Amino acid sequence: MDNSIDIQQRFKEIVKTLPEDKKKALYKRLKGLDAEERNKVIESIVLKDEEVHKGGQPQKKPQGGQQNRPPQNKKNNNSGNKARKGSQKGQQKPQQKQQSMQPQKSQQHQQPKQQQKPQAKSQPSKPQPKQQPKRTKQQPVKNEPVKKEHVKKEPVKSTAASKILLTVAVIMAVGLLGFMAYVKRANIMELWNTVTGNTTQATDTTETSAVESTEPSATPTPTVTSTPTPTPVPLAEDAPDLTGMTVVIDPGHQMTTSAEVETVASWMSAEKPKCTCGGEGVSTGVREYDLTLRFSTMLCEYLEGCGANVIMTRTENDVDLSNQERAQMATSANCNLFLRIHADSANDSLTSGIQMYVPSSGNNHKTDKTRADKLGALLSEATGLTYNGCIETEVYTGLNYATSVHSVQVSLGYLSNSDDEAIITDEEMQYNMVVCFAQFCAEYK
Repeated sequence: MDNSIDIQQRFKEIVKTLPEDKKKALYKRLKGLDAEERNKVIESIVLKDEEVHKGGQPQKKPQGGQQNRPPQNKKNNNSGNKARKGSQKGQQKPQQKQQSMQPQKSQQHQQPKQQQKPQAKSQPSKPQPKQQPKRTKQQPVKNEPVKKEHVKKEPVKSTAASKILLTVAVIMAVGLLGFMAYVKRANIMELWNTVTGNTTQATDTTETSAVESTEPSATPTPTVTSTPTPTPVPLAEDAPDLTGMTVVIDPGHQMTTSAEVETVASWMSAEKPKCTCGGEGVSTGVREYDLTLRFSTMLCEYLEGCGANVIMTRTENDVDLSNQERAQMATSANCNLFLRIHADSANDSLTSGIQMYVPSSGNNHKTDKTRADKLGALLSEATGLTYNGCIETEVYTGLNYATSVHSVQVSLGYLSNSDDEAIITDEEMQYNMVVCFAQFCAEYK
């Protein structure tokens, strides 16, 4: 076929011969392709159909050949008509010959081909008029085997092609899922902890952990859970002027895991404990809720020294404050920045470094991610810990309910790594990190 109109017409004729289920499968396949690929597939189907009929036995499977070679039919018809006219002129007078021709035509459907050949020999000079009636009268009979041919061969090919496409699509889907699982591995682990109650992840991941024992034997010692006393924190020479800013600081976790649950986000049905007690240091046994409060108290003093108005979500460890309530404090204050302070934990004791989290929705998460990367670089330089990057996530309740303000969650390091633990519990290192936080806050003034 030389043009798209003929190809499309031929394709429609092929499709008409298919069963209804095969038609649906073929159209479903074409629907998933763009225009250029769809035209290529249609053209390939038409070309394959032509090749099948050209390479077959024309007398048994003639329909494809007849549809692909209409000029030959016209020539045969014209030659047959001419021959018929000649035979009619030569046979007008002898009526017996005409009568002998009529039974021959009627017997073409009844007699086998071996009986038709002697008739052709009786008039060797005029073979075309006898061949013409064969084609014209046998066309209706030959249509049925051609339809069977389409039903047997074309759908088989299209089914094989569909299976190949389906296999490729499955492989691509599995590969894409694997890649997304690798990229979102932190989120997946956190969601998994929500379901299984695993307490190995800290930060807000431990918000998803199961309710820990509240028996007296499991209660931390008073030394670990004592409320820090604010002390003046000296300002660095390059401390920024944060006058007029409102910063809400949320020391992650609390002394006792809440027995109640809350939804992870307003658009999700998943639930987890309102708040948990967090992780525990592998060397010192420091609890995450106590570490985050001590660091946040120092950070609060420093930012206030720079002129900022600082609101702490909690100033004690023994509280019962849900993550939604903490986020509500930030949004109600219409703060310039909402800082959530956490530490991480992992099953692998070699896992180390600083991690940033921002909500995956809202108008601010793109800006917050860019700025959080700057803070991560500053903290890495001040502590020597590796910065692992910033993750956009919808796992953390405290971030999901604070998308109307600038929200950043900072994991200072891994309590499950003894080296990280030694750094983030050292007061001098904490002061160096506080100085970095003040520079970070200046980005939001």
